[in-house]
Amino acid sequence: MNKRHKEEEHESDERWLLTYADLITLLMVFFVVMYALSKADSAKFSAVSQSMNIAFGSPRGSVIPMPAAGTSRSNKKRTPKDEAAGKGLQGAAAEDSTLKNVAKAIEDMIRERGLEDMITLDGSADGRRLTIRLRDSVLFERGGALLTPSAQELIDRLGGVLKDIGMRVSVSGHTDDIPIRSGAYASNWDLSTARSVSVIKDLIERVGFPEQLLSASGYAEYHPVAPNDSTENRAKNRRVEFVITDEGPLDLEGPQAGPAPESEAPVAAIDAPLAETPAPAAEHAEH
Repeated sequence: MNKRHKEEEHESDERWLLTYADLITLLMVFFVVMYALSKADSAKFSAVSQSMNIAFGSPRGSVIPMPAAGTSRSNKKRTPKDEAAGKGLQGAAAEDSTLKNVAKAIEDMIRERGLEDMITLDGSADGRRLTIRLRDSVLFERGGALLTPSAQELIDRLGGVLKDIGMRVSVSGHTDDIPIRSGAYASNWDLSTARSVSVIKDLIERVGFPEQLLSASGYAEYHPVAPNDSTENRAKNRRVEFVITDEGPLDLEGPQAGPAPESEAPVAAIDAPLAETPAPAAEHAEH
């Protein structure tokens, strides 16, 4: 009797092994399922699901199909709006690449001519705008608005690069803060605008640039890139800027919304003549 009691007590002490074995089995099944899910393989997941259904006594259980790798989980059909948005993103990427190619071509031209100190490029953070800054000394005589022969060649090459991309180009003239004393122009406003118009006319007449893509403006001394507190900084502020803006595909044959709706002219009109004699040496002509 005493021997039988000891055998029963020994058996009861080992019953925890059954619970432990069940726990280990469940953990193993759990990790197998997690591994299968992490792979997102529909065939393996289906096989594992069927095996589990059979193991738990539910052979008729439904199997939830997993989407193949790289496909969307949603069965929602793409609408025309979604397709247009997708094409817009692709177009934006292509246009961004176009501006990068333009910047590279211009950088090559700058290095070829040794104009690194005279021409600079500046791109916007979103990649949809490129600004080209040219100091006035590479384009004009002091106090004048007529392009020099070497400047015409430079503008022709620059316009040839920009002409084929079909983007809007805004040309703006800038001066320093010293009032001009040349008799040809009454103020820095006249000089800065005349310079931008002179560049625009060269692009239209010599390069054949589409007029509806061009605009001209003059800002006098009110948009400086450096403080007007030294000769070097004033030289930086006397400049002409090309701003190329990516606005997506443009219809060059249809009506275009220009930056100045009051006027139908593609460039800004000024009263000051473009042809002038060089400023006398006694007059201030730093612009």
